Amino acid sequence: MQDDFLLPGSVAVTVDVVLDDGRQVTVETVDEAGIFDLGRRVDVSQVAATGTPEIWAIVDLPRGAPLLGLSAVFVLAVVALGRFQGVRALVGLVLSALLIVAFLVPAVLNGSSPTVLALVTATAVMTAVVTMNAVTTAPATATTKSACLVASPQTPIATTKGMAVREEQHGEGTRPVMAGEMRKKMAL
Repeated sequence: MQDDFLLPGSVAVTVDVVLDDGRQVTVETVDEAGIFDLGRRVDVSQVAATGTPEIWAIVDLPRGAPLLGLSAVFVLAVVALGRFQGVRALVGLVLSALLIVAFLVPAVLNGSSPTVLALVTATAVMTAVVTMNAVTTAPATATTKSACLVASPQTPIATTKGMAVREEQHGEGTRPVMAGEMRKKMAL
């Protein structure tokens, strides 16, 4: 590894890695933060091409325990500060993540329409997360209807003169009435 490609404070190191099957391989890498200590676990990957020598690369460091600890601190903080609303927010977060991972991503990968899937998923998340009562039902319904209208292929498209506000019947057919024309007619 060439030293002129290193960032300041970085060191080119050779790391001997013992694989799970007992083989030992040597990996050349850059140690930017002094993280490669004796006994440190690393995730490695083999870079293989036909007719070339076996090359190994360090691709990641196991982060399971630290991330689990930080997640636990986050959950405790949300519950401590938000009480019941914090618990509801966490339930909504989990439900949203499940809908995205279990429904949206597989459906997009199977070739379904991303627009329709986004609309269905957003509606399902909103329905699952927002407590439906007399105050929230009307805005939730209006939001869903407006999202459907925007996603619809029959939605009017803006013209060069302005946005079509409504259509009027004239002898041979319909024509859009532009916002500027409506103001003129209203002023008369």
